Order: sequence, then structure tokens, then C-alpha cells
Amino acid sequence: MKALEITGLKKSYGQHAVLRGVSLCVGGGETVALLGANGAGKTTLLECAEGLRRPDAGRVTVHGRAGVQLQRAALPGALRAMEAVTLCAKWKRAPVDSSLLCALGVTEFAKSPCAALSTGQQRRLHLAMALTGSPGLLFLDEPTAGLDPQGRAALHELLQKLRAAGKAILLASHDMAEVSALCTRIAVLHQGRIVFCGAPQELSKRLGARHRVVIRCGEKERRFETADVGRDLAQALLDCRASGLSVTDVQVTRASLEEQVLALTKEG
Repeated sequence: MKALEITGLKKSYGQHAVLRGVSLCVGGGETVALLGANGAGKTTLLECAEGLRRPDAGRVTVHGRAGVQLQRAALPGALRAMEAVTLCAKWKRAPVDSSLLCALGVTEFAKSPCAALSTGQQRRLHLAMALTGSPGLLFLDEPTAGLDPQGRAALHELLQKLRAAGKAILLASHDMAEVSALCTRIAVLHQGRIVFCGAPQELSKRLGARHRVVIRCGEKERRFETADVGRDLAQALLDCRASGLSVTDVQVTRASLEEQVLALTKEG
């Protein structure tokens, strides 16, 4: 079932077109990542989908209740963290979820005023507010920015449980390890358009599996890239033997998701 439908979305700031007819769907049980360079339009797309910014053209349809975690949120400095959660729960006419607050570590600073919270604590508080009321669709903008390793791990576990429970999640992130661990699909924005949308494995298939090979023969070193590592590595080792070189080390690494996205945007 579709939780979010975006069709032909366009948005310009003056003469600068940020979104040039973007279409995207997110279904229940999916986590879709918006990827792209700074200025590609990720935050603008999220804000239009959330209803915070009016698009110039196109349509956004949200099925059911949505939760929003912004990149920045200006809560009153004197407001205590627990008061913010309670107020949010009253707006949504939903109970406060104590287990959620514990999972995100909000209970540790529940009595602290918002002005005294660290960046990581603010992120956890904003996430708790977004998740209040058990929304079927979540918009997350850099959800783990500023979180410590424990906070990141707790959030990743929570998001995986939410996806398994059928929630739909659309997130913007620069953390490729996070995207690889959490997302079922990625949507790559480039110059205002989605140039790829699919599973990370499909991106590898489209670009060709890229491997980097480093062969060391004493102080000499040979480096090359290949899409057929079995064939080309075997041939390279035979060439070394034919040249009388003794191989001391071989390293094979696969292109990361970040490198694949960069390659795609260059191609685009």
C-alpha cells in the first residue's frame, strides 16, 4: 500500500529551478533514502512533501498520519524536553510512549530545558516527537546527525523495527553506511531530477560491479579497476609471473555506495 505519492513536483527560487518534475512513491514497509550533493534539492523535496513549502507545480498525496523530523526545529529554550513531548502528544491526541522515550534516551534529559540540550540530544528529542502517535509515514532529515555511536545504533534498531511493522520512511542522509544498513531503495537527486530510483544492488548492476585491485611485487605496485575481477586478476597475476615478479600482496575492494552515487551523477 502506498503511503506517499509525489507526482511531477516542481519548485524554483527566483530563476533557480530546484525541483524539475520529481515523482516518487513510498509504500508501507519501505525505507527510501534521498541522496545527492548539497543543493540537489533533498530538503526542498522533503519540505514540499511535508506541507511546509508550497511547490510551484505537481501533487503530493499522503495516505494516513505522518511524522516529521526536521533538520532544525526552534523549540522555546525554556521548554523542558518532556514538556515538549507531552505538548506534541496533546496536539496529536496520542499517548506519550514511554518505551519510545527510553529507546531514544530522552528520559535521560527529560527535565532539561531545550536551550541546554546538546545537538545529539536535540536530534533524539525531535525524533521522539516525530514518532509520537505511531504515524504510518515518517519524514526524516539527517536523522542521526550529531548522535553518538550508541544513539545511532539505537535509532537504527528502532527504524528497522518500524519498517518491519509496515511503516513507510523517507529520509535524507549523507551517511552511506546508514543508507546501506537501513534502506530498501535509494532515490538519487541530480540537478532537480531523480536520475536513479531502486535498490542499491540495482545501482551496482547499472554501473557495472566496480572493483579496485592492487597487486604489490616488492616495491613495485600495479593498480587497476575492473568489472570482472576473477578474469582480470588472474591475468594480472600471470603477467607478473611472466615478468619474473614475485607477488607479495593482493588487495581487492569494491566501490562504495558513495562512489557509485558520485559516478551516477557524473554520468547524469
